Amino acid sequence: MKLSRLYSNKPTLFVPIEWNRGLNVVYANVTRPKEDDKDSHNLGKTLLIHLIDFMLLKESGPGHFLYDNKATFSGFEFFLELELNDGGYITVSRGVDKPSKISFKRHADRNEDFSNLAEPYWDKFREPFTKSTEFLNQILNLDTIKPYAFRKGVSYFLRTQADYLDVFQLSKFMKGRHADWKPFMALLLGFNWKLVDKKYEVDEEIVRLEKFAESYEQEAGASLEHFDRVKGLLQIKRAELDELQAQTERFNYLSQELKLNYELVSEVERRVAELNEQLYSVNYEIQNIGEALRERSYMDLKKVEELFAELNIYFPERLHKDYEALLEFNRRLFEERNERLEDRARSLESDRARIEVQLREQNNRREELLAVVHEEDWFRRYQSMQADIGIRHGEVIRLEAELSRLDVLTKNERQLEALRADRADLVARIRENVNEGNATYTYVRSRFNVIVRGVLDLPALLSSTVNTLGNIDFDASLILDEASMKFTSEGKGTSYKKLLCAAFDMSVLEAYSQDSFYRFVYHDGILEGLDNRKKQKFLAVVEEFCKKFGLQYILTVIDADLPRDAQDKKVPFADEAVVLELHEGGDAGRLFKMPKF
Repeated sequence: MKLSRLYSNKPTLFVPIEWNRGLNVVYANVTRPKEDDKDSHNLGKTLLIHLIDFMLLKESGPGHFLYDNKATFSGFEFFLELELNDGGYITVSRGVDKPSKISFKRHADRNEDFSNLAEPYWDKFREPFTKSTEFLNQILNLDTIKPYAFRKGVSYFLRTQADYLDVFQLSKFMKGRHADWKPFMALLLGFNWKLVDKKYEVDEEIVRLEKFAESYEQEAGASLEHFDRVKGLLQIKRAELDELQAQTERFNYLSQELKLNYELVSEVERRVAELNEQLYSVNYEIQNIGEALRERSYMDLKKVEELFAELNIYFPERLHKDYEALLEFNRRLFEERNERLEDRARSLESDRARIEVQLREQNNRREELLAVVHEEDWFRRYQSMQADIGIRHGEVIRLEAELSRLDVLTKNERQLEALRADRADLVARIRENVNEGNATYTYVRSRFNVIVRGVLDLPALLSSTVNTLGNIDFDASLILDEASMKFTSEGKGTSYKKLLCAAFDMSVLEAYSQDSFYRFVYHDGILEGLDNRKKQKFLAVVEEFCKKFGLQYILTVIDADLPRDAQDKKVPFADEAVVLELHEGGDAGRLFKMPKF
C-alpha cells in the first residue's frame, strides 16, 4: 500500500500531487520562518498529512481543518489514488460536504483522473462510512495486522509533529488507554498480541468487579468479611423461630381446647339450669303431695248424729245407712288417692335424688372448666410468644436479605479470584513470550540500531519488558556505554526523539516489506534540529530504505532545514524527488491556492 496520486475537483485551488514510489519531498521555501504570517504551517505542509489521513477514511469531526472550515471548503471533492500490494490501484473519492459518503474505483493504470467520472462507472458510489471502511479494508488486505483494520496503524506512518513525543504511543493514544495501542504494538513486534489484549480485558473486568464490590458494599451496607457471621446469626435465628413456631403449634392446640371448653361451659351451665328447674318442680310437687296426704277429707258419722240430736231432728235409720255407705265410699276413695300420691311421692323422691346427683356432677364440671377458661397466664404467654415470633421472623428476613446481598459479593469475589488467577497466568505467559523473543522483533531491533547508529554514531536499543502491573512496556533509548548499559539523556531531546521515532517506523516497514503491509511513511519536519552531517547521514539511510526495500518515504522540510555542504551551501533535493513545493509568495505558494483560513 503506497500513495500514488492526490487531487481534487478544483485543480486550480488544489494542484494534483503525484507521489514517487521511493523518496518524496514536500518542500516549503520559507526564508523568514520566525514570522508568524510567513511560517510553514500557513503554507500547508502539515495540513497535507491531515488531508491524506482524511482520504484514508479518518472520521471527520471537530479539530480537523476541513471540518472546522466547512464554508471555505464547501464543494471540494478529493481523490486519493493508492497503489495496492497485490498490483493495480484503487481511487478513493471523498467530499467535504458529505464526508460520510465515499466512492471507490479500482483500475490498472497509474495517475488516473476520475474527478469527472459519472456515477455508473464507480465500483462503489457514495457508500456509507462504515461500509466504506470495511470495503477499503478488504481491498487493502493488510493480512499481517489482522484482525485489526488498516486504520489501526495508519497514524504510525503519518507522523505529525505531535507524534514524536513517544516512539510507540502516538498523540491520539495519549489520553486513551494503553489497551488501545499496546496489543497492536505487540503484534507489530511479533509478540503474542492476543495475550496482551486478553490481559487488558481481564484487567478491565477486574477493575469493573472491584468497583462494583466497593459501590455495592457502600449502597447495601454489607461487607464480605461479615459473611460467616451473618450466616451463623441466621442459623441461630432460624432455630429460635422454629422452636417458637413449634411452641405456638402446641398453644394452638390448647387454644382449640380452650375454645371447646368455652362451649362446654355454656353447655354445662345450660344443663345445670335445666336440672335446677327440674329439681324445683320435683320439690314443689313433693311438697304439695305431703300437704295433700296430711288432709282428712272424709266425714265423721258421730258428728252428724250429734248435729241431728242438737237440732232435735229425727235421724232416720235409712239415712244413717246411706251416710255410712257414703262415708265408706269416701274413705276408700281417699285411701286410693293417698296410695297414688304416696307412689308419686316415692317416684319424685327418686327423681330428686337422681337430679341432685346430676346437678352436683354438672356443678363440679362447671367449676373445673371455668378454672381452665379463666387461666389468664396461658393467654399472656401465648400473646408474648406471638410477638416473639414476629420479631424473630423480621430478624430472619433481614439476615436473609443481608446474606443474599453478601451472596452477590461472594459470587463477585469468586469471579475476581478466577480473573486474578487468569491474569497471573497471562502475565507469566506474556513474560515468557517477551523473554523468548521472536524473529520479527529481533529484525526490527537490529535494523533500529543500524539506522540510529548510522545517523548518530550511537547504538540504540529497542527493548520490551513486563512491568510490575504485568503489562508489556516498550522502550527505545540511545546507549551511552554498551559495557555498563548506561543510557544517554540525548534520547529525550526533541530532534533525537524524532529520529528514534523515524528509525522505528522504518525498521518496522522493512521487517514487513515482503508482506501485505503499509509500504509508505510520512515524517513531518524530520530534519529539524539535526546538524548537517546527521541530516546527510539520515537521507543516505532513507535512500537505502527506498531502494533496497522498495518502500515509499515522504518528508516535509523547510528551506532553513535543508542540509548544507562543507562550504555551508544548501544541498537541494533532486527535482524529481520534490513532489510539492510551497513558498511564501502569496496564495499561489500555499497548499490550497486561497487566502489563509
